[in-house]
Amino acid sequence: MPRRKNVQSNGAPAAKEGKWKKKAPKDKNAPKRPLTAFIAYSMERRPELESKHPNIKMSNIMKITSQEWKELSDETKKIYLDKASKEMEAYNKAMGEYRKTDLYREYKTKVDASEKSGKRKHGDSKKATRLSESDVNGSTMVAGTSQIRIFSDEFLLYNKEQETELRNLRRKLNVSIEEENSLKKLIAAGESRHEALRAEMRTEHEALDNGQQTLQRWERILKRVLQNVPMPALWKEFLDKDFDSFLTTLAENQSGRTHEFQQAAAAIRGAIANISFD
Repeated sequence: MPRRKNVQSNGAPAAKEGKWKKKAPKDKNAPKRPLTAFIAYSMERRPELESKHPNIKMSNIMKITSQEWKELSDETKKIYLDKASKEMEAYNKAMGEYRKTDLYREYKTKVDASEKSGKRKHGDSKKATRLSESDVNGSTMVAGTSQIRIFSDEFLLYNKEQETELRNLRRKLNVSIEEENSLKKLIAAGESRHEALRAEMRTEHEALDNGQQTLQRWERILKRVLQNVPMPALWKEFLDKDFDSFLTTLAENQSGRTHEFQQAAAAIRGAIANISFD
């Protein structure tokens, strides 16, 4: 004998009762889940795509980067996959440590209590639904959709469309959250690098200033001790007006080894050797 299909009073197939499960609330104290390799690649490519197409939508960015990801070489993909794997390993380790804390045990207790309460409410709701389905001629309507009968083909289609829209909204929300977290990391890294560069520049400026002061001090000392040293008139002029030219002339004439140079060089060496820093 063929089995009789379970139908409603209006002739539409009865909906199967699925297993009900309430979504657990987010644990704000838990470590943040890292980005996947593909999402990390998409977030990296997003600024360039937005600069080229200012009005581009996030969904289009994901489509473009999805196609790019498929065309990436294995070597390039491996960079992102290895990084994501390391971050996931660190995340799992952090979660393992977190599950040992009082904060996690407190969160788990709240979730268990919420699930028990939700199951009781869901049971009451199913009873009320069965009562409403027993109305004459199956005339019960969906609130806000007075032209759609419960479990009719129109209602099932309407319900499916609403679920699809809800999934899309959740997906967009998750992408936005991941994008925000990624941007926060990039901003923090940029600020840290900027501060490091500023500190490096300050150190270099200080070293440059100290070097300049030391050079000027030595120039004053050498000018003072060489004022009375006998030397060619041109050298003397350079010593008074342009100390850099004096040093250049001194270096250029060293190769000549003339008697005049030897005398002047000996006098200069003697004066420098007897410098007093008192």
